[in-house]
Amino acid sequence: MGVVGIKPKYVKEILGLIGVLDKKSKDKELIVFETEGAPYGAVNVTIFKGQTLDMGKVLVTILVPYHNLEGDLSVIFPVKAFKEIAKAANTGPNAKNLLIEHNGGQYADMWFEGGASRMIRDLSLDPGFTLMLRIGREELGDAAQAQEPVYACEITPTEARTIEQCATVIKDVKEDHPHLALVAMTAAPSSRIRIYGATDRYKLIRHTCRSPKGTSEYGEAVKLAFPRTVARLIKEMTPARATRPKDSNPNSKLFILGEPSYGLVETPKGTIGFTYIPESSNEADINALLGFVNNPPQQTAAWGTITVDGDKLIEALGKVAEQPINLPARKPCTVVQLHKGDGDTLNITTIQGEKGDYRPAAKTPVAATWDSSNNDLGTYDKKRLLDGLKALKKTANSTLGAVHILAGDPARRMPLYFFSGPEWKVLNTPYPDQPNLWNSWDTAGSVVVLPVRL
Repeated sequence: MGVVGIKPKYVKEILGLIGVLDKKSKDKELIVFETEGAPYGAVNVTIFKGQTLDMGKVLVTILVPYHNLEGDLSVIFPVKAFKEIAKAANTGPNAKNLLIEHNGGQYADMWFEGGASRMIRDLSLDPGFTLMLRIGREELGDAAQAQEPVYACEITPTEARTIEQCATVIKDVKEDHPHLALVAMTAAPSSRIRIYGATDRYKLIRHTCRSPKGTSEYGEAVKLAFPRTVARLIKEMTPARATRPKDSNPNSKLFILGEPSYGLVETPKGTIGFTYIPESSNEADINALLGFVNNPPQQTAAWGTITVDGDKLIEALGKVAEQPINLPARKPCTVVQLHKGDGDTLNITTIQGEKGDYRPAAKTPVAATWDSSNNDLGTYDKKRLLDGLKALKKTANSTLGAVHILAGDPARRMPLYFFSGPEWKVLNTPYPDQPNLWNSWDTAGSVVVLPVRL
């Protein structure tokens, strides 16, 4: 037994990884500190989640430099207990090292230098937890590394941030809708294109990444869905190019295994092992998401498009005053109508009143190029519309630029389609059966937002 001291910045890094875990089954979240088998000057840290919202598993392993060490350390803590103590870490001028000491028995001590110690139960003496951890390591670590992948590719820092941005559409997922906690992925081995998608039942986002070409063992396209937690971990563990030392590879490596359905990501900071859901799972909701990601709906009529500056549209929606109204079978929300204004403007009109007496209120105009005979784009929940547009950005801090809104059939209440970053050839296709805004892979991203029925 022994004691190890960890510098504050690495404590913060561990807390950052813990912070992206979903809220399912906190009692099955473990964190392990081990010096045995670790390179000199480092401690192995393993984070294991035995059950994600989609009923999968995630195993994260990183090497953390230690400040001081006496003896050997091997402890298993509940993530919740570790988090309660470690969250007091700071990185200011008075930052203190986190110390972990275990002298045998059922408990270990944890404290910041100069502070009072707190005891945490060591789960390594519990057969149930040790078995769960051992199986997780065998499945997601040892077994994964021992197999030949059916698909492998490199993920650049930009792609990692695009995957995480795609996952931002997923919020407050209920445990009875596990398929909503997934990010779908399709990849053609002969192409540099990989497409990611996610949905929360009210919005559906699709992002296209042009990155290093992947390889496939069987030359077939890969279609699968993996936990949102993994998408966020990939971003956290793939540092931006600017933060990497020169002459080092900033990319992460993704390996997809066929049977069983395991995945492995080797990042500059460590590894991520996870379970995924293949297309062959026959899960209707997952197959519907994969269908949209791989083959978005085709245009059936020339209803035209409206082009608007996406960033200005986001800004305008953000300034629209909250005026919640009551709607059947849902929580009060602010509803906006999108329609043509004077000239070539897109008007955002707030709806007020109550059932049977809904009416327009304040209007906010946004400059737009209106190339459509449809003057009314429908009514939408302001928050969902705004969240969908923000998720359409390639990364959280990027700008949108021109966004194309596909006008629907004026005779039907249809979802609203937003497209960003289409290539010139997409916008200038004269025939519906050729690539267009609805069916092309040549768009950087797209989002579908369901209307509100008044």
